[in-house]
Amino acid sequence: TRATAIRACARTSTDIAPMARVVYTTKRSAMDAVTLFGTSLQHASADLRADREIVMAAVKRQGIALSYANEALCKDRGIVLTAVADDGGALAYASQELRADREVVLVAARNRAIALRYAHPALRADKELILEVTQRHTDGLKYASNELRVDKNFVQQIVRNNGEALEFADVSLKADRDVVVAAVHNCAKSLYHAVDEMRRDKDLVLLAARRWNSSVEWLLDFAVQASIPDEMFQPAVQSVIAVRGEENALLVTATITLIPDTTGHGDSSECFEVEIVLLS
Repeated sequence: TRATAIRACARTSTDIAPMARVVYTTKRSAMDAVTLFGTSLQHASADLRADREIVMAAVKRQGIALSYANEALCKDRGIVLTAVADDGGALAYASQELRADREVVLVAARNRAIALRYAHPALRADKELILEVTQRHTDGLKYASNELRVDKNFVQQIVRNNGEALEFADVSLKADRDVVVAAVHNCAKSLYHAVDEMRRDKDLVLLAARRWNSSVEWLLDFAVQASIPDEMFQPAVQSVIAVRGEENALLVTATITLIPDTTGHGDSSECFEVEIVLLS
């Protein structure tokens, strides 16, 4: 049937090895196709890719279809807003003027933080915008300006609300105790993203333990590294044998393996039981 043929053609728009290119030359056939799969816009004739109604239907279905629109329509604010609301990455295909439009960029970044990669540099340095994005997306800080990523007060403000954003802070702040403590207070797992010195700090492991509400295996990774700082081996927790409370302490008996490091140091893996105090 005609609908089946259109669906088959539309599917080729995202196939790795599409069949022969199909060009829609009538408005009706193009509209039917993009309504099913927005990226079918790539198979429309040039005049139809410049048709606002068809392009709007395409980006409503799949925002990334903006990549196939006529350049003039990539300057159309209404079309671009519709596209980036569906897929923030579509900002990559908007005009330079719209990449500098704060509302357009914010709509895009609310959808996907990667949209900030394509934003005007001034907006990547906009503190309020980055703060709002990082409340939704941990990787929002990744696309912020370098100036913001090294700004201690700013990064501290972010990690207080989203501790795992520490992953995308400048390395100097991953070694800053104040910033790491603020991150761990929000999310114990953010300790993963701190520098080794912080990860081996028993006080920080203790803080993470107090904030953690799930499996002790994760905490043992840090506790073991803090207890066995042998650079020739990488300790790995294999299993938890027992967990018991004793006054104000949490004692964990576990089996760990010391794995030779990647440089070839250490002769062979060793496996043994240890008892680790997580809380005291």
